Order: sequence, then structure tokens, then C-alpha cells
Amino acid sequence: MHEEDLPGDRVNIDDLKGPITALDTPWLDAQIEALPLHGHLSPDNFERLIYRIAAQGMRDEMQAYRYGGRGSTQGGIDVIVLDPSGNRHDVYEAKRVQSISKGDMTKWVEKFLNGKHASRAKRYVLCTTFLVEQDTGLLDEWISIAECLGERGIGSELMHGARIQEWLKRRREIVVDMFGEAAAKRFCVPGPSEFSPPEAKSFRRRYVGEHGRLVAIENVTVRCEIMMPALDEPSVTSVVSFARSDLRGVSIQLSASEIVRWCQWRSHAEPTEERPYAVDCADGSGNYVFLAHSARFMLEKEEVLNLDWVFTQGWALLIDCARAAIHHWRCLPFDRIPSASIRPVYALASVDRDFWSSTLAFARAHRAGDGDSVWHIFDTAHHHLKVYSDSSSTLFDPGYHAILYAYNNGTMWTTGGRHVLIGWSRIDLRIGEPDTLDPRRVWDATYTHDWLFDQLFPRVIEWLGENRAPRAKTLMEKIGRHTPIVPRRHETSEFAISYAEDAQEYAAVPGESLQSLLHCVTALQRHFACSSGVVPHEAALWQSILVATARVARYATHLDERYIRSNIGLRADAALVPALQEAVECGLGAVGHFAVELALRSLIAVLESCKSLPRADLSFVASKLQCVLDRRNEDLVCDHLCK
Repeated sequence: MHEEDLPGDRVNIDDLKGPITALDTPWLDAQIEALPLHGHLSPDNFERLIYRIAAQGMRDEMQAYRYGGRGSTQGGIDVIVLDPSGNRHDVYEAKRVQSISKGDMTKWVEKFLNGKHASRAKRYVLCTTFLVEQDTGLLDEWISIAECLGERGIGSELMHGARIQEWLKRRREIVVDMFGEAAAKRFCVPGPSEFSPPEAKSFRRRYVGEHGRLVAIENVTVRCEIMMPALDEPSVTSVVSFARSDLRGVSIQLSASEIVRWCQWRSHAEPTEERPYAVDCADGSGNYVFLAHSARFMLEKEEVLNLDWVFTQGWALLIDCARAAIHHWRCLPFDRIPSASIRPVYALASVDRDFWSSTLAFARAHRAGDGDSVWHIFDTAHHHLKVYSDSSSTLFDPGYHAILYAYNNGTMWTTGGRHVLIGWSRIDLRIGEPDTLDPRRVWDATYTHDWLFDQLFPRVIEWLGENRAPRAKTLMEKIGRHTPIVPRRHETSEFAISYAEDAQEYAAVPGESLQSLLHCVTALQRHFACSSGVVPHEAALWQSILVATARVARYATHLDERYIRSNIGLRADAALVPALQEAVECGLGAVGHFAVELALRSLIAVLESCKSLPRADLSFVASKLQCVLDRRNEDLVCDHLCK
């Protein structure tokens, strides 16, 4: 930029860099909410303030030029910040005015745009002591101005009275220059040096306190508060804090996934394994980095060891509370549906949209009170199913038994898509009656699922056939072409797919028959195949599967031993059973979910090659796999808490 192209008279830059004259103004003792920028700030001082606003973060390549005469009430100064990499520059225009009327800002900007230097400007900043934000008409005017400047490729910013006040709150040295130390003390945000350093404090050593759902766990340097799951609220929240002086008063909120997975990890991992929540710095200092989603900071070894103890104690309480809540509602086999509901929603089935519409039509045709059949148990609803009894009967007590919604992609069903998910959520129990879950009153998730597939859906199919509506005819033709997989009065898998088939809830591994055992082992294999692998598995799980495999391998016929050896990594120069026994005795530490899944695949291959097994062997295998089932059920509980 050439000097002759710049407007107005050249101003000595040293004059703007000079000190701002403090005003001798009496101040009240109360905290100052706003500084008197217009009434007590001279034109010269306001010009110097704008220079400091423009100079923040800038280099020395700065020149200042004034419009009008010094000290004029309607005058101002343009501080032009040159870009050292080119000819573009920023323009700061100061307007120390008593008031601004509609159209004033437009005139100022038009004057700027008509000047020669507008073509080289990249940003225009209007600085004024007037509180523009109090006049919506002026704000609308500035929005139009900003759009106009944008069309010319010029950025814009409005530094009005309130914004300058906020900027000055964190510029103590400038406020001291302008208004004195007393004003700065009452107006500015205190700096770090003005806070008293916190005192170090120790928490109680190995303390666990329960206060209703809230559990507080302390160990000298760390404290963790966990809001435990309950029957009426199966979610979990937690915060962790440290006694160290530089972290006093700071609480880090942990997500449900963090507290659940970290506690579960601590209960299964070997002491030497790298923690997911504290990583060794590997610089010889012995310090660790705390790795929460919301915070990162250094921890000493003692703090990490105390954190280990806290998570170990938290896990014992957390898993017991979660099991109690989830098993009470019998929702373990079903995945949660992400939804806006404050209560967890569990997917019971995937249902053909037309068939679900027919099911809702059946419910509307059998409203409670409109008839005396066993199927007149529904409340009126258009997009959801309400099972309801208006009076006591031989089957039901009065009240709601289940309320089911249809979901599509995690939202309430409206339109689109061929299938919908049928979601179940709990119904509030009566106060003081926590154990009223039964077929006569409130239904749990598993009972509701079984009622849908064993009673309601088959009855809807019969009802469609009786009515012979066009859509019913199409549905019945589908049924006629379908070959049943499970023997029921009417097969429903053409229209509704159960979400509990692969996630059947097992309390114990069944050892009554080869078929039931194989079905359970298959469910276990599918679980570990889909496991995230975040939490390690004890070698005992893997070893138990190998012991069970060796026990039944002698009954197998036409067995592909290469498949099993490859899955488990067995020696090729030894017979299968001795090779399995040798692998068990090798004494591994923790193993990954992939190794457990491959071992289960091998066991399935052996079981499928057996025509039958003696009862004693079935019981033996069931007992050996119980620890694997317990871990699978534990993972499912944790999955519910983390979602």
C-alpha cells in the first residue's frame, strides 16, 4: 500500500502506544459491572484503547491514520493493520458517540466503501461505546451491513459497548491504565496469581460409603462417586476427583461406558497389563496420563494404584446393582434401541410394517370394555400397542400390562422402511410394590416377547383370515407359502423375527441333551465373535473350553482335526486329545475374545460330530462352560449400562 492512498493525516504510532491517562474517579466498594467507557473516557484514550484492541496478536507492521480532527465527538480513528504477506489489511473505525440512530452505521460503512482503501481491506471492524445490542433495529441493520461487506469480500465485526466491556474484563493491565488499580480490582476477572493456591487434602483410606443409590469410594488420593443402577432407573453416572492440590475442586465426569468398562477391566485384567484409563508416560518418570474423554492430566504412581483399588471396589457394587435391575425386568436378551425416551427401550422383534399395522387394527377392534372375550384387552392407540384391562378378570388385574412402540432407525415409527422394531420399556410400578411383575399385572420384557410370538401374532393371523380383507388375503398367501421352522399353531417368522433367539437368557448351561447344549454353545460363540474385546478374558475361560472339547472329542465321528488344531494352535505331531491337554497345561495369562471365540468354534465342531453323549459327559461339559456363560451374561449386563 502506498502512503498517498491512505486517508487522513498520518499519526505518530508512538502516541498511540503511550500510556492511557488514569482518571481520578471515586469508586464504590461494590463490584463494578460495567466501566463508564463513554462518560469518563476521553477521545484520546478511546483511540488508544482501539489501538490495543487491534494490536492483540499482531506484529509491528502497523500504521495508524485518523479521520477528522483529534478529540472530535463524532470523529474517530482508523487503525489499519497491514498483512505482511500482501496488500490486504484490517480497518478499525472508532465511533465514540452518545447515541446511534438507525442509518448511522450504514452511512459510516458507505463512506468506508467509497474510499480508495476499501478495495484492499480484508476486514472492517466498527468500534463504538454505544450499547448497540440493546436496540434490535440496529442489530438488524448491522446484519445487513455484514452481508453487504461480505459481498465485497470483506469480513466484518462489531465491537460495541458490551463486547468491549467483556474484552476488558480479561485485560487487567489496560483497565489499570485507564481507570486505576481500584477499578481493575472490582471489575476484572482475577488472574491465576490472584487465587490462593489450594491446600492439599487426603481422602479417607479405603473407604466405601453407600447413601441410597449414591456410592462414594475413597482411597487417600482419589474419590469416586457412582450413581448406581436401580429398578426404576437402570442407568449409571459417576464423577472422579483427586486430592492433589492442583486438582482440588475439580471433578471429572465419567461417561457410563467409561466407568463400567474401566471397573470391569480392572476386575479381569492382570496387574501388569496397560490400563485403559492411565497410560505410562514411558519417560522414566514413573508418571501416568489419565485418559478420560473429558480430561487429560498427569498422575503419579500412587494415585493410579489408588484408582485401581477404587475401580475394584466399584465393580463389585456396580455389577450387583445392574444385575438386580436388569434381571428384575428380564430384559437381558434384548438390545437397547437408541431413543429420546428417558427410560431404556429394548428391541423385542423386527416386524413387517404391514403386519404391525394389522396388529394395531386388531387391537383397535378389541378394545377393553367393548367385549367380554379374552382378547378385549387393549387401549385405544394409533401407532403403539397398549395392553390394558379395565377391570379384574380370571386372567388379569386392572391396569396397563405392557406398552409397545414401533421404532425405525432409533426414532418413533412414522413412515418409510419395510420393517419396524418393536420396543419395550418398563411401566412404572406402584409405589411400595416393587415385586408386582407377573402375568396378571405388569409384564417384564421376556414375558411380553413370548406373549407376542406365542399368542398375539398367531391370533392376528387367524383374525386376518377370518376377515378376508385384500391385505389379509395377501398376508395369508404368504403364510401358505412359508415352511414353518418352529412348530407353532401359526408360523410368524414371515412377518416377525424374534430378537431373543440368539441371545436367549441362560442362568446355567443346559446339560440335559446334546441339542440344548449345542444351542447354548452356539449362543456363546456368537457373543464372543461380536465382543468388542476391550476387557480381557482370564485364561481359565479358554482352558475350560479346551477341557470340555477334549472330554467329548472321543465321541466324535468324521471330525476335521485340522480345523480344530488351526483354531487353537495345537501341535500337529500329537494326537488331538493329548494336544488339547498340553495346551491347557501351558498356563496362559489373559487371552483375547478372538481366542475364546475360536475355541468355542472348535467345541461346536466336535459337538456337531457327536451323535449322542452320555449324561455324565453332558453334565461335565455344562459345568466347565459355566464360567464362560457367566462372563457372557456379565458382558450383556455391561452392554446395557453402556448404551
